[in-house]
Amino acid sequence: MRPGPAEAVRFLIQKLDLEAPPRPAVEMLAEIIIKNSWVDDTSAEEMAEKWLNTFLTRIQTEISKAREDGRLVPFTLNSMSELHIQGTCFSEPKDSPREKEEKKRRSRLARYYEFFAKITPSEFEQLSGKILTLFKAKEEFVTRGSGDQGIDFYGQVPFGSILKPSVIEPGAESQLNVWLVGQAKHYSSSQVSTSDIRELVGSIELARAKTYAGRADPLANLSIRICDPVFYLFFTTGEISRDGRNLLRKAGVVSMDGMQLAAFLADHKVAIRKGQFSETALRRWFRPRPR
Repeated sequence: MRPGPAEAVRFLIQKLDLEAPPRPAVEMLAEIIIKNSWVDDTSAEEMAEKWLNTFLTRIQTEISKAREDGRLVPFTLNSMSELHIQGTCFSEPKDSPREKEEKKRRSRLARYYEFFAKITPSEFEQLSGKILTLFKAKEEFVTRGSGDQGIDFYGQVPFGSILKPSVIEPGAESQLNVWLVGQAKHYSSSQVSTSDIRELVGSIELARAKTYAGRADPLANLSIRICDPVFYLFFTTGEISRDGRNLLRKAGVVSMDGMQLAAFLADHKVAIRKGQFSETALRRWFRPRPR
């Protein structure tokens, strides 16, 4: 990419620590210019001053787009000065105890993200299925790789009991159940394309009609009635292309890339033991249980 404010923002996304304290944007921009050798050290400050307004505008745009997509960016603007940039998990003095605790949880996401690179595609499918329990699914199912029909995991959430918890026999709300059906893509370097998303949508529509390649039903526990609500889920360890994001948004597919998944697990304190992330505990958490 050509040197400029846009490329500086991309650099910041990759390099800024989540808990980085606030620093003047112009100072941070000059440092990025120097690190990338776009000009010599003596001219970096002058170039940073020239690019500053565009740089800050692009920062704000990236934050807005990320919020719209439910993505995470590692930076935010300081609440007291929009000319200062800080890590998104930096605790400000004005933060409530709850805000500080939630930022502390999310700051651990790098450990989860690093873990994704260590597991196999099959293990990632198991992990994705287990995530359904965090959505309060009654039971999660992970399909066999050889005959999954384009669907890797699924489960049903009793929305009625979440909406109206009760200690006595439930009423009409017990009929309010929502299917969560998804696909898990373990990508280390390549981006998710629109074809991956179309595959998921088509696979769920075929599963709804119970139309499979073989004679046997490989998704016996997935019985989507004609009027049942369904959330389409797309999980990946990698990144999602811009076209992919656009298609996901227009189609209504719920997606999580590697950073989103890591943040989600961190937010729920999965595999945290004595205040620290435990890789062993995480493997134990998503390990298949005998049925």
